[in-house]
Amino acid sequence: MSEQERMIVMRFGRDGDPVCRETDEVLYAIANEVNMQAVIYLVDVDEVSDFNAKYELYDPCSVMFFFQNKAITCDFGVGVQQAINWPLTDCQWTVDCIDAMFKSAKKKQYNVSFSKKSDNKGSSPSIWKGSSLF
Repeated sequence: MSEQERMIVMRFGRDGDPVCRETDEVLYAIANEVNMQAVIYLVDVDEVSDFNAKYELYDPCSVMFFFQNKAITCDFGVGVQQAINWPLTDCQWTVDCIDAMFKSAKKKQYNVSFSKKSDNKGSSPSIWKGSSLF
């Protein structure tokens, strides 16, 4: 499946940040499982700063989703957001989230509602230089 047919998952942050490292571990762990639905990029906001103002990237780590050049927004029960700005710590939640977003985006629905685990805000579901993680 070509990149144009898959969703783009972009982690914006700094490689040395603990939140980014935690999120990166989850993204690495699930990359093979979601490779038919998504391509994952890690973007260091200091090395590639073009996105910082455009997407208002002020959090230590933000994960955004795109499909065919359109940003996918999400409602995790706290209002519509254009990025996940908490550490991804749950692989299955992240896989399920990517799956839900991908299926919605394929139907041209770019605002997705997906539940966030209510018991732990931290539970969820690179340096980008022009190529994907895998």
